[in-house]
Amino acid sequence: MKPFKREYEYFLLLCRSLNISGAAEEAGIQQAGLSKSLRSLEDELKQPLFYRTNRGLRLTPYGEIFKNLLTSTATNWELSLEKELTKFNEVAGSFKIGSHAAVANGLMGKFYPRLVEENEGLRLKLELKRSAEVTRDVVEYNLDFGVVVNPTRHEDLVITELQRDFSALWASTKEPQKRVLYYNPEMLEIVQTLKKYSRYKLVEVGDYEVIASLGRRSQGVCLLPSAVAGRSPGLHQIGRPVMEAKICLIYRHDILKSRAFQEIVRSIRQSFRL
Repeated sequence: MKPFKREYEYFLLLCRSLNISGAAEEAGIQQAGLSKSLRSLEDELKQPLFYRTNRGLRLTPYGEIFKNLLTSTATNWELSLEKELTKFNEVAGSFKIGSHAAVANGLMGKFYPRLVEENEGLRLKLELKRSAEVTRDVVEYNLDFGVVVNPTRHEDLVITELQRDFSALWASTKEPQKRVLYYNPEMLEIVQTLKKYSRYKLVEVGDYEVIASLGRRSQGVCLLPSAVAGRSPGLHQIGRPVMEAKICLIYRHDILKSRAFQEIVRSIRQSFRL
């Protein structure tokens, strides 16, 4: 694989053979085509590259400089390509993964520490955003992976379900005394869900962990994902689940599948099967 355009390749052939007919035969083109390519290159550089003699071609001083520069560039390019291809076959490189804070708090520990601690050359940057924002950023190539709740289907995404969760009402006692409901306005389908609780005083709180903390001290109820409630001793589920949730791994199907990329996908999937 060569990094140069065709005129440069023909020039290097001429440098080796110093004969237009021999170079044309090696390149598999007509002599006239090779001569035209050389003239075009000299016009572009505004310098002669060869002296034409009865015994063939001889490089001009400018031609010698141009030849040495191309040869050096080709060597460096091949070394760089080899180095990058070696990286491609290693569990190394930088990747960005997005998730909602509530999801990350409960699930990232299943795979994140092991991946970054066992692979010295692997760097994972975690970005905490709403699931809809993570999905959008994966589609737009701003994130490599997402661990999200109920992702919207998209033709460019690979979506793998990791586990299922649910949201429900939780309280500090099995029989709450107050009709007060603490909820996160960013919860999926929250507007539709709240219609069921029109007789409650609704209190917005923009963080699930804070809602759980309030719920432990409240006489009312809080609307929480079960994963968050499960990390809060003292909360009791009230009634049946009000919403089902699928937690999924997402990434674009057309992204470059290096060994590191494949290992990240494998590790995430495997950690949720244990």
